[in-house]
Amino acid sequence: MILRSVMKHVREQNWFAVGLDFLIVVVGVFVGIQVANWNDAQRDRQAETLYLDRLHGEIAAIASRADPDYQTQHDRLERMEEVRTFFATGSGIELLDRHHCGALSQSHIFALTIFYPSGIKELIATGRIVPIRDDRIRTAILAFDQANEVLGQVRTDIQTDRLLLV
Repeated sequence: MILRSVMKHVREQNWFAVGLDFLIVVVGVFVGIQVANWNDAQRDRQAETLYLDRLHGEIAAIASRADPDYQTQHDRLERMEEVRTFFATGSGIELLDRHHCGALSQSHIFALTIFYPSGIKELIATGRIVPIRDDRIRTAILAFDQANEVLGQVRTDIQTDRLLLV
C-alpha cells in the first residue's frame, strides 16, 4: 500500500508527497524499534525483580540455617582459646571440662557446611546477572562467588593436609 502510494507520487513528480511518505515510513520504523526496546527493558526489570526476590528468600533461609553452625564453631573456638591460654600461662585449669576436650578433638574441622544460594549459581551460569542494574549488588554477587570458590579450595587443601587429633 505504501509502495503504491510512493510510486504514484514519483510518477506525478510530487516530491513533497514522496518525502512525506518516506518520513512516515522512517518514523514508523523508529517508533516500532523504540516500543520493542521498551518491552525488552520491561522484561529485564521484571526478571531482575524476580531474581533478586528469589535470592533474598534463599539468603534469608540460609542465614537461619547458618546461625547455629556459626555459633557451634564460635563456641568451639572459645574453648580452644581457653585451652591455649592454659597451656601458655598454666592458669585456668579449673575452667577446663569435657567441652574443652570435645573442642580439641574437633579442632581439625575447619568449616561446617558451606552455604551457596542456587540463585547465584543460576545468575552467573546463565549470564542473567548482566541485567541487574545496581553495580553494588552485581559486584557483591560476583565477589561472593569468587570467595566461595576460594573457600572451597582452602577447605579441600585443609581436608587433605589435616592431622586428625582424635
